[in-house]
Amino acid sequence: MGGNGANTCQLVVPSATLSPEAVTLRRRIALLACVAHRAEQVCQVSSLWVTYSER
Repeated sequence: MGGNGANTCQLVVPSATLSPEAVTLRRRIALLACVAHRAEQVCQVSSLWVTYSER
């Protein structure tokens, strides 16, 4: 998998410049992006496993 070590799924946002609604929205977007990224990794791993098991 990627060796850049950037899989912490965190966005750095200066919360002082945002309204609470904007902060909540940013957090939801970050969480959705994190879930989608993890799901993509799981799909890659499971597809590799299927490829090996079909041999």
